[in-house]
Amino acid sequence: MAGSCLPAPVWLLFPGAARGSGRRDTPDGRRDADMVDMTDQVLVYITVPVDQASGLARELVIAGLAACVNVVETVRSTYRWKGEVVTDQESLLFCKSTGDRVTELVAFVKQHHPYEVPGISVMPITGGNPDFLQWISQMTQR
Repeated sequence: MAGSCLPAPVWLLFPGAARGSGRRDTPDGRRDADMVDMTDQVLVYITVPVDQASGLARELVIAGLAACVNVVETVRSTYRWKGEVVTDQESLLFCKSTGDRVTELVAFVKQHHPYEVPGISVMPITGGNPDFLQWISQMTQR
């Protein structure tokens, strides 16, 4: 079994976070004074079988590889695998981590994931609540 398709780049989903622009705007186009640029934090998007999502999420936090993992219990993924188009029910994990933990996080997921090719994507967090971003860094320190 394979992982599902990759998400759209963050700058396509959120035009105010345009790639490399340095702009951090509110949805109505105004500059948000509470948003800060912090490039160390990342969002790691992982697809996983529904019955393994909670366990993997917990293990990532226990290992200090993610500060927090949101589990979206059920999504339908359609992808091409070994010449066939497949549709599966999966869960999504949204892991908040830091760039310096990504290599370990990916290796950990690959070791504990049942798919031959797990769907793992890393996206930079281009801004947000400074207190929350700092907390992510603190929770994932070695």
